[in-house]
Amino acid sequence: APTNAKPSEEVKLRIKTDADSFVGLLGVDQSVLLLKSGNDLSQDDIFNSLNIYQTSTPWMNGYGRYPGQTSGLVTLTNANYPYNTGPLVMSYVFEGSRHPWITRPRYRVGIRGDSGDRISFLSQSLNDRNLKEILLKQTPQRTTIRKEFPETWFFENVGEEEFTLAKKIPDTITSWVVTGFSLNPTSGIALTKNPSKIRVFQPFFVSTNLPYSV
Repeated sequence: APTNAKPSEEVKLRIKTDADSFVGLLGVDQSVLLLKSGNDLSQDDIFNSLNIYQTSTPWMNGYGRYPGQTSGLVTLTNANYPYNTGPLVMSYVFEGSRHPWITRPRYRVGIRGDSGDRISFLSQSLNDRNLKEILLKQTPQRTTIRKEFPETWFFENVGEEEFTLAKKIPDTITSWVVTGFSLNPTSGIALTKNPSKIRVFQPFFVSTNLPYSV
């Protein structure tokens, strides 16, 4: 993107990514970012979102449940999956609740491997009422959705590795911050390392007629 531009001037944005990618571009007035930031995607947001999806084995007294134990699915794998020889124990830890709490798997199949990461569970002394209060306190606040935007930018499906996009810049005398992301079925998601800033300015001159004397 160019560094400087005049109001209503057509600017060209050069995008380079993998072929058959979905590219999204966002242009925001810098004054909006000065009021509040954090509404755009960042690398930290992506990695923090991935951490929500736990890929490790859930823990029950130090042992993981055998995959397919309930459905009867037979799993053949050479991975180091932890198993336990103890009997299946089911206890109703929530007072007044009919949901069982499984503390041990039933069978041991394969070789015991690394135990994986621990996942903390709620205390056994909780009842349904206390659990409901805790869940209500932990419910995140609803995000306010902005519905009115002074300038709508674009998301465009691109089938080329590199292309140039021409857009007319608004008349506002400001700086526009442009960021983007790319989604590809093979390479995944990619983000712009540094945002591009386009400074919009209109030069002007002042001419005055002054008397010879006062």
